[in-house]
Amino acid sequence: MSASLSKVKNAIYHSLMKERRASWGSGDPDLQFFVIRRSSHAGIGSYLITHLGCLKYAAERWPQAIPVVDMTRYRQGIAERAYSKWDILSSRPAARTNVWELFFEQPGGYTLDAIAGSRNVILSDGDPAARYPNPWSERCYSYESLARCGYAALFDRYIRLQPALRQQFEAEWARIAGGAGKILGVKARKTGYASERPSGLNVQPEEDLLLQKADEMLQAGGYARLFLATEDVTVEESFRAHYGERLLTVPKAWNCFTAVDNPDGQIDYNDPRRVEALGYEKACSQTEDTISYLQEMYLLSRCDALLAGRSSGIFYVLLENRGRFEDVFLFDLGSYS
Repeated sequence: MSASLSKVKNAIYHSLMKERRASWGSGDPDLQFFVIRRSSHAGIGSYLITHLGCLKYAAERWPQAIPVVDMTRYRQGIAERAYSKWDILSSRPAARTNVWELFFEQPGGYTLDAIAGSRNVILSDGDPAARYPNPWSERCYSYESLARCGYAALFDRYIRLQPALRQQFEAEWARIAGGAGKILGVKARKTGYASERPSGLNVQPEEDLLLQKADEMLQAGGYARLFLATEDVTVEESFRAHYGERLLTVPKAWNCFTAVDNPDGQIDYNDPRRVEALGYEKACSQTEDTISYLQEMYLLSRCDALLAGRSSGIFYVLLENRGRFEDVFLFDLGSYS
């Protein structure tokens, strides 16, 4: 593809990713649909908060619109590659797996296939983080503030795990928590996170700071055990050495996250530089990894108290918990510049 043709196609692409109305046929003349889109590579926690922002925007502007998530044609980082960038040039959604539906039900009960011939469709902006409000931009770092800004009600109404996943997560909770007494949940980010210093994202606490605060909360709250959610084997080893049999974890395929990506933004889990960086490699698919991450976030939400740094996934934990935590401590260490 020549440079000039590439520029033209990219200009068309970005134009089509702006919020706009569409008509895919003459069906459902009395209904209006708001299709949630996002064209950027991110994790499931990030998609959840921007999707909630889209839901809030649509509810305020078109209260009768039925939301439908479209993750068939756009860049995403939560499942195996299932799109081509230029699929958006087609007039209707492509007939392929909607990645969102691997993990969550459609918010309004309609699939993309069901509205493929609909007359009244509104396509969201493809950069919702810049265009619409969300829990990050409104600084909703507690369940109370999430409720005050309307996100708790939107979550309860629209965000539903696939029933099979919820059943799987509940079974895992019963396995690890049975007879354990009160449990403190701790979320620890990977050790490579600080060295990557991802611009604009929250600075995460180091292991020693987490351990110190966890000790304080365990003693003050009378928690019998601690559940640790982490992507990093070295973090788990440190907590295991410190807490011994008091530590609860779930089995996982350890992975190695570094800043090494393919030019198109897709993570290459087999890149030898990723393995060399931390000394271990990913042993599962992107879909399996997302399910593993969601499971840990769900299990954190079932704990009696929470200790973590600020991150996208923590919004899901707070919303899924629905204000039942008896104690929450989120580190506020600023953002990476």
